[in-house]
Amino acid sequence: MSREPCHIRWPVDVRSPAFTRMWQPCPTYPGLYASRRGDVRTAKKTLSPYANGGYLAVKYRNRNKTIARTVFVHQAVADAFLGPCPEGLEINHKD
Repeated sequence: MSREPCHIRWPVDVRSPAFTRMWQPCPTYPGLYASRRGDVRTAKKTLSPYANGGYLAVKYRNRNKTIARTVFVHQAVADAFLGPCPEGLEINHKD
């Protein structure tokens, strides 16, 4: 899957439309999209994060509404912008 290069100059105002409109699909979590700001959404709505063990998480159901899942926000964002995490590794949540 090829991705468009980012054409935003840093530092950037996180409230700017160019920044907030960057949604990428999460390949590991079908039906979820993540933004660089850390927002997670489905095709219909932005999901509300909640604290889960010290990290922000969201709950969603897959497209068939048969499986409910809890997904950590930092994992969804990394999945969307970096691709699926390789086997045996984990996301280093530093910032």
